Amino acid sequence: MFLKISKAFALLSDVTARAAYDHVLAAKTARKVYIQRRQQEGSEKRRKLREELERREADAASARKKEEDANKQLEKEIERLRREGSKLLQRERENVEREIHGDTAMKQSCSSETPFTRYKLRWKRGVGISGYYEEDIRQLFSKYGDISNVVLSSGDRGSAIIEFSKLMDEEGILKESEHALTSTQFADFEAEVLTTLAAGTKRKVKNTKSKFDDF
Repeated sequence: MFLKISKAFALLSDVTARAAYDHVLAAKTARKVYIQRRQQEGSEKRRKLREELERREADAASARKKEEDANKQLEKEIERLRREGSKLLQRERENVEREIHGDTAMKQSCSSETPFTRYKLRWKRGVGISGYYEEDIRQLFSKYGDISNVVLSSGDRGSAIIEFSKLMDEEGILKESEHALTSTQFADFEAEVLTTLAAGTKRKVKNTKSKFDDF
């Protein structure tokens, strides 16, 4: 122990030796600080790497979850469309069947009743000759049957289509024609149309033509 103390005292007393010793201590301290800093930097890098890996794993898990949810939603939508398509197909089938039955019933109804229920009326327009309105036509012809519709031409010609939902037979029409409004402004017009009705020149309704196709 005494020798170590003596050696240390001699070393510290010598300036050159003391400088060399201080240099060695400084080097050891610097190396220790360097190692600590590298360890800290390594720990920080490892921490950041670990956090990055965890973030990537979380993103991947979230992406897988979203894909699974999207696939499930797609399957639900496909199933819903399949069900709606079946319902739509069934409704279309029912509509077709109703149309077929409706056409059959209409043909049977038309075959059992008078098929001529629609007439085209024409009149001349000129100076001193006024046109006719829907109310005029309804008032004039309602005594011959139940009028379901009156359509006036939008052109310059004086014409209209009158449709009866129920029309008198020819005998009834001839009987009512005996009481024509001969003293009114409709006299000539009514007489001309009654002649057409009585003569049997009625326009036949065709299923292949528009309801008011002669305008």
